[in-house]
Amino acid sequence: MTAERRLRNAWRKLGQSIDAFLQSVDSGTAQSIWPEIEITADGDSFNVSLTHPIVLHGWPIRAKTRRSWRLVVAVDAHFSVSEADPAELLGYGTRVSYFATKKPREQMFRRLNSFHYDMDINGLCGHPVFHAQPYKGIAPEELHNVRLFEDFAVAEPETSIPSIQNIRIPTAQLDVLSVCVMLLADHFLQEDDESADRAFRAFVLDSAVSQSPLMARQGPRMMDLYQKVQHGGMDFRGCHWYPYGTTIEGAKAR
Repeated sequence: MTAERRLRNAWRKLGQSIDAFLQSVDSGTAQSIWPEIEITADGDSFNVSLTHPIVLHGWPIRAKTRRSWRLVVAVDAHFSVSEADPAELLGYGTRVSYFATKKPREQMFRRLNSFHYDMDINGLCGHPVFHAQPYKGIAPEELHNVRLFEDFAVAEPETSIPSIQNIRIPTAQLDVLSVCVMLLADHFLQEDDESADRAFRAFVLDSAVSQSPLMARQGPRMMDLYQKVQHGGMDFRGCHWYPYGTTIEGAKAR
C-alpha cells in the first residue's frame, strides 16, 4: 500500500471513529461533517489539506449541560508528512473556531473563541516547537460550500476588542488528530459518566488514533526532544519547547 493510500485510509477511519463515538454518547443532536483530504507530492514528502473545514455541529458547550446553547466547531488544517514508512510529521497548522447559537435552524451564530495550533521544527526565535495562538478565526464563508451550512452567518460584534496575535502558548503536539481527541474530551466527558468514558477510551485506543501516521521526530530539535523524553532525561516544563537548547543547562550556556 502506498503512503498516499495509507493516509487516505487513516483519515477516513478517523472520521468513522468520531461518528461512532458521537452515536454512543449523544442522542443524535451532535454530528460531524467530515471532509476529504487533498494530497500533493513535494519531493519525498506529502502536503495534506482539507477540501473544507471539519464541521462539528449541535455540540454541547460541555457534557450534560442544558441544551439551550449549541456549538458549531469548525476545524481547518494542513500538515506535511514524509513518504517513509512509518511516516514522519514534518509540520502542521490547525485552526479551530467556536460558534454558538440558541436557534440552529436560523444559522445565525455568535463567534466565541478561535485558536491556531502550530509546529516549528526550525527553531524560529521565540517560537515554542508546539504552540497555540489566539487569532481572528475561520471566516463564515469558508463553510458555505459545506452541506447544511450554505447560509451560515455570524453576528460579529459592532466594536472589536484589539487582540495580541503573537501570544504563543507552549502546548503538546496538537495536529488535527490530536485536536479532535481534545474536542471530544472537552465537550462530552465528565467525572460520573462511565458510558462516555468507555466510548472515549475505545476511541483513543482505536487504530485510527493509536496508530496515527502523525509522529513528529524529524529535525534536530524534534530528535533531541524525543530522545530526552524517551530516556527520562528531560522534564515537561514549557521552557524546553523554545529553540535555546532542550535543557536548562543548554540555555544557560548561551
